[in-house]
Formats: sequence, structure tokens, C-alpha cells
Amino acid sequence: GDFKRKKKASRPRTVHQKGLGKRMEMYWPRHDSRRTRVPLYENSRRHVIYDHRMRKWMVMWYRQGLQVFRAFPAKYGRFEQGRACAILFFEQLRRAGKLGKPKPDQCRSGVRGVYFDKEERSWVARCSSAGLQKYAVYSTEEMGFQEAYREAVRKRVQNVRQNHQFIFQRTRWRGQRRPLGQRQT
Repeated sequence: GDFKRKKKASRPRTVHQKGLGKRMEMYWPRHDSRRTRVPLYENSRRHVIYDHRMRKWMVMWYRQGLQVFRAFPAKYGRFEQGRACAILFFEQLRRAGKLGKPKPDQCRSGVRGVYFDKEERSWVARCSSAGLQKYAVYSTEEMGFQEAYREAVRKRVQNVRQNHQFIFQRTRWRGQRRPLGQRQT
């Protein structure tokens, strides 16, 4: 027989909820077949995170530069109790000075995304533009070693700043998009 396309729901669209805190995503194995994204919400206190899927609070800190997590259950009506225990543990770590710091980038150039290409004898800066990976190559034979390195670092920093600007979006709608020029509020 013929197949019918499922129609979009006719209920009114809603704006994405963003009130829980900073949203992060972790990957969890799902019955060893596919990895799925799971939303995590970071509290107003850094390092205190709520895991939606497992229904637990987690405290994250760094031990020898690596992330370590400790979980506090929030199932069966113990949401506030788990949150209080997580905050208490976080405060103990903070007072003891054991929150730690992440490891610095372990790359030879000292800047992530900048590396030296031996075959080309040049410094290369990795950039992304509209989702495409691009590479800016600065030859040491033409510019000199230090000047080529400085230009590659400058290009990389400029690209990262350009791509990671915070642009306030007042309305982000779920569902079908409307053409430009139409009011959405």
C-alpha cells in the first residue's frame, strides 16, 4: 500500500525552555547499539550538575587534570535531598581547595588548532567557516618562522572569537520555520 506522511501537530508552538541552567550534553551507551545524547543541566553553582536521564545530581571536579564525577540520587521524591547533598559536597571540595583545574592543552604549538606541517614547512591554522573546515597556511620560508607562527595564531584566535560570539536570540521556536520578515512574538 501507499505510505502517508505524518502531519505536523496543530497545537500552538512553544518557546524552548531555558530556565533550568546551562545545558550540556553527554553521550550514554544505549543497550550497546547506539550512543545517545543526554541533556545535563549545570546549576548556578559551577560543578553541580543535574542528569535528567538517570535522575541524579552530580558533582564534577578535576583530579590531576581529569574530570571526576560523584553522583547523588534524586529518585523517589529525593530530589531536594540529593541536591542538598551535592551542594554540601561541592562546598567541602571548594573549602578544601580540591576543585582543581583542567589540564592545559597538550599540543606542541601551545595553541589548539595551530600546528606545524613538516612537508609544507609552514604553520597551519585550522578554521571553520559556515560548518566547513578550512586551513590557513603560513609558509616559514616566505615569512620567517616566528612571523608565520604569530600570523597562524592570530588567524586562529580571530576565527574562534568570530564563531563564538554570544548573539541574543529572543525567540527560538519549535516546529516549522517562518520566512524572514514575519513577526514571531
